[in-house]
Amino acid sequence: MMDNDQKTLIDNVSVAIFVLERNTENQPVYIALNEYACRKAGLSLSDVLGKTAKEIYPGRFGQLAYENHCACLLSGQATTYDLKLSLSAYNAHIKTNLSPIKDKNGQVIRIVGTSTTANAENIIREAHEKSILQNSEIEKLVHLSAHDLRSPMRNVKQLTEILADNFVDLGDGKLKLVEMLKKVSDSTFALIDNILDYARATGSTESIEDFELAPLCREILSMLDPSNMHTANIENVSITGDKMATQITLRNLIDNAFKHNHDPVEISIKASKPKPGYFQIAVADSGIGSKNPQKLFEQNAPQKIDDGHGLRGVTRMLNKRSGEISAATPKEGHGMVVQFSLPGKIIDKS
Repeated sequence: MMDNDQKTLIDNVSVAIFVLERNTENQPVYIALNEYACRKAGLSLSDVLGKTAKEIYPGRFGQLAYENHCACLLSGQATTYDLKLSLSAYNAHIKTNLSPIKDKNGQVIRIVGTSTTANAENIIREAHEKSILQNSEIEKLVHLSAHDLRSPMRNVKQLTEILADNFVDLGDGKLKLVEMLKKVSDSTFALIDNILDYARATGSTESIEDFELAPLCREILSMLDPSNMHTANIENVSITGDKMATQITLRNLIDNAFKHNHDPVEISIKASKPKPGYFQIAVADSGIGSKNPQKLFEQNAPQKIDDGHGLRGVTRMLNKRSGEISAATPKEGHGMVVQFSLPGKIIDKS
């Protein structure tokens, strides 16, 4: 039992404090509970002294608290647990820390516990932080898996192309199977690329710097259109902003414009100032367009295998940076116009 000085000491602390010791049956029982804890739980010392948590508190709370007390007693390790306590005078989420006190032989002789109330805001924040961490780990795993699959899938794609080029049609339907195999390998390879695009976009870090729009676009075009099949008209402006996010977004938009249009297309890329503190880039193409362009960048919109996971990654990346992205059908002609904005500015050289 605690002496009067120790009892007075813990009674003057505005945090719930309790002390546990082993009883004759080797169970952790309460030998002390400060006034703050008694008042919050609506209990008296006579209600708790010499009893286990499962004897004091009803239902699941008491059982789980008792199990945590026993585990601390057995392991000798400090631990923390969160439980919901529901009593007639008290309903709250309780976060409890257990600190074991050991004798010279290393055996736990006493456990000192402190309990605090976790309000709704803290619970939501902790859950959000945990969710972010879990999502980050999942995205890393997806990125690594897609990267590992890319090389063998490229080999399958190349083998099916060789098979299709040298295949002699005997009229037995096998040529159709080879063509189906090639189509599946192409789609699968494209899907892996899209997943990698998504991972790159969501995992990119902010990089504010001055850059020229035209050279940035020409670098992207040299990679996506090495044979110069398409035509691009680019406004040459200087921008201060997130160059990496701009490059990733442009690469995805230009790549989608090319791969969803079999014929050569004309692309126009222009910059503007939508509002103070932001720059906007519009990418217009003369392709086949989309029936519902405004839904392309909705996070919950249904997608086909070839729609591009990179677009979802781009949307998340821009939103995370307080940017926006939208698509529409041009007022004149056909095709599609995609506009995205980011914090920054267009540099006035006049």
